[in-house]
Amino acid sequence: MRKCLLVFGILSTLLVKAQEEGKAVIAPASNVFVTADGEQYTPTREFPEKNIIIAEKGSGSDKLYAVLEYSSKKKITEFIFERLEGLVLKDTLAFVKLKGKWGIINIKGQFVIPCRYDHIYPQTIEGKLYYFVQNEGRSGVINLSNEIVFPLEYEYFSKPGKSATLIQVAKNGKFGVMDFVTRKMAIPMIYDRMNVLNPDLVLVKKGTMSTILKLNGEKVFSNWYSELDVRYLKIVIVTLNGKKGLIDLTEKKIIPLEYDVLAEIPSMYFELSFIAGKSGKYGIIDEAGKLVLPLQYNMISKTNTDFLIATKNNKTGLLTKRGLVALPFEYEEINENGYYFKLKKDKKVGIADLTARIIIPFEYEYLKPFTYERSYRHSALIGKKNGKIGVVNFEGKPRIDFIYDSLIGFEKGTFLSELHDSYIDNIIAIKRGKYGVIDLYGREVLPFDYEEMQYVNKELVIARKNNKYGIVTIYNKDNIVLPFEYKSITFIDDVISAYKDTPEKYRVSGNRIVKESN
Repeated sequence: MRKCLLVFGILSTLLVKAQEEGKAVIAPASNVFVTADGEQYTPTREFPEKNIIIAEKGSGSDKLYAVLEYSSKKKITEFIFERLEGLVLKDTLAFVKLKGKWGIINIKGQFVIPCRYDHIYPQTIEGKLYYFVQNEGRSGVINLSNEIVFPLEYEYFSKPGKSATLIQVAKNGKFGVMDFVTRKMAIPMIYDRMNVLNPDLVLVKKGTMSTILKLNGEKVFSNWYSELDVRYLKIVIVTLNGKKGLIDLTEKKIIPLEYDVLAEIPSMYFELSFIAGKSGKYGIIDEAGKLVLPLQYNMISKTNTDFLIATKNNKTGLLTKRGLVALPFEYEEINENGYYFKLKKDKKVGIADLTARIIIPFEYEYLKPFTYERSYRHSALIGKKNGKIGVVNFEGKPRIDFIYDSLIGFEKGTFLSELHDSYIDNIIAIKRGKYGVIDLYGREVLPFDYEEMQYVNKELVIARKNNKYGIVTIYNKDNIVLPFEYKSITFIDDVISAYKDTPEKYRVSGNRIVKESN
């Protein structure tokens, strides 16, 4: 997939450049014209100076492309190509896709390179144009005469960055770097993995150990490490013998390799710093190796905000990324989901916003997202207070009073790993053991007269009253769709099965049900 995106990225870049040089005109997609022999087409790109039109016909997966003469509207090629990217090069060649394979045609519609490759993209090396090709998982190189320069026997063949002649290759699961011109190996093909970092540096892995070399094969690091995490091409978090430290690209140690944990703290405003952990204690170290915050915490963890969650003496608080206390260490638990912090104190739950300001007091047994149609997913919270269920907004004001035994969601879902119910405009609620329906602001829609209730859809509910089942519309309590005289009613896969004296089946259609004939 990565190679495919790279191919089409290169093609798109070349196309834009060539269109500027060839004075291509992007034709209106809505215009439909007729070829010289009467076949309808839509022009997609026009090159008047080259007397060329790129045309398409059909739609969707049936769309096909051809090349026409601009002046006569005669077909240079038939409408046979699934893709036609061009004209993309100065010598007026176009990449075409036929029967799922890529090739190249010239301005006369003749095949220069037959359509036999899964991927094909151009590379200029020492002023000469080549084509890097791939087919059935094997890569190689051909020239414009369709002559093989490198046979298709490589698992990987790529020109890294702005390298002049060096090529990253892989064969038999081993990676190396080759000089394209001399065919000599700059880095022998002996490594299990290879990651080009910039036009000069490459990270190589052999077995479980890694090091950094120059692209020409010269050593950068004298040592091998079990992990290398290169940050911003200037510093590297390294692991050796289970211990972590920080070095620069000269292998100078900035933070000694003595920590069990060393994790970068992302920041747009400050110099780099790191959460450091050793022997069960955590602190903060900056990129110069200076201890910003002593190793005195039981845990420090990153969030998606400007704060860190930290634990000390079995209490949790918030720190700034510079190690200052933002919320005191007096909470049993703090969780963050990208919209707010949920805190627990004295077994009660409250909410702080992303500036670490308490916005909902600690009055609730639990709080979780209240999500409903046409709403922001974090606009309110459903919770329990004094044993009753309700909804509170982020100003701390009740949206639905905390007077219900339960509020029943229309469907289950997750909100950033938090299990929650999703609600519709009208909500089945339970109060004092009776079922009814309320709206999103707690106003009664159906009275609390029912012993049981479940959704059929957003307009109908199955209910039990006086120990008999029926179906009623949510929006009109007097509109009884199925009378309350059934022993049971179930709803599965849009089919209602009702049982009175004999079984009955109904299909649901909006706020109506239609009885199925036997």
